[in-house]
Amino acid sequence: MDSLQLALPSHDSFVAPTPKCTLMTNDPLSILAFAVQGYERHGASALVTRVEIIRGAARSVGAQMAVHPDGSFCGFVSGGCTEIAVAAEAMSAIHVGVDRFLLGEASRFFDIVLACGGAIKLHIHVIRHPDRLFQAIAAISSRQIACLAIDIQAQSLSFLAKPTNTGWSEGTFQRLYPPTSRLTTFGSGIEGQPIASLASTAGLDVVALGKSDKLEPEAVDSDTAVVLLPHDLEAELPILVIALRRDPLYIGALGSEQTHAKRLTALRELGFSDHETDTIRAPIGLVPKARDAQTLALSVLAEIVAVRNQSGA
Repeated sequence: MDSLQLALPSHDSFVAPTPKCTLMTNDPLSILAFAVQGYERHGASALVTRVEIIRGAARSVGAQMAVHPDGSFCGFVSGGCTEIAVAAEAMSAIHVGVDRFLLGEASRFFDIVLACGGAIKLHIHVIRHPDRLFQAIAAISSRQIACLAIDIQAQSLSFLAKPTNTGWSEGTFQRLYPPTSRLTTFGSGIEGQPIASLASTAGLDVVALGKSDKLEPEAVDSDTAVVLLPHDLEAELPILVIALRRDPLYIGALGSEQTHAKRLTALRELGFSDHETDTIRAPIGLVPKARDAQTLALSVLAEIVAVRNQSGA
């Protein structure tokens, strides 16, 4: 975990309440909504963004916090023990109404050097108009890619209709918000509930379909993981056909190697090629022959996360 090595000297006379984390989350939608809430309640708030990694890092570039003028905050830009100091700086920035950098080394504000040998490089943007935040929240909520760009010189925030990647571009820092990964399970057996529960805890949007439910094609996109659990090849086949045609993030199917061989035969008869059916993970999960529902849930979620990380989603 990151930890402070240097005391943080005060750089102005602003006296404020001690910051307090009131929402422990790193969910981008929650953080942006918290920033809007601060503006609506207090007339201002701040969005803190990690803009550079210096050596080691507990969080990636683009990690964010939202801070209210009263010191309440949510989000993480390190491992958890620098956030109170960062929130105090954000409160000061809100007080004077000016954006600022917090540089990890030789900052005119303060230095944060981490126990891992890395350093924090952050930017604090004071929210003056929440319109762009509303745009980003609407896009994320509708499973569209969103991107906010911070213009350092203008101290302004803009919403990009054609986002690229998180990082610097011509004097602006762009923060990309990809859609939240979604897990769609099919089947009402004992395996479904533990998988759905664990996925929800891990921050995935969960859609649980019973054997009598239909899967709408538009409900499957490149950020969707489809998990088939019906113990019934005939029942799963229509779902599997839709999933294969939509190119989702992940397709996994319960069953033995013999069951999967029968599955592949049925799909070939429907015209699917070996290249297409090779995308199906079966037997499902990273743990071979997981025979209880809880172990299977861990195994499946671990496989989905591994695939998501490999794809860069």
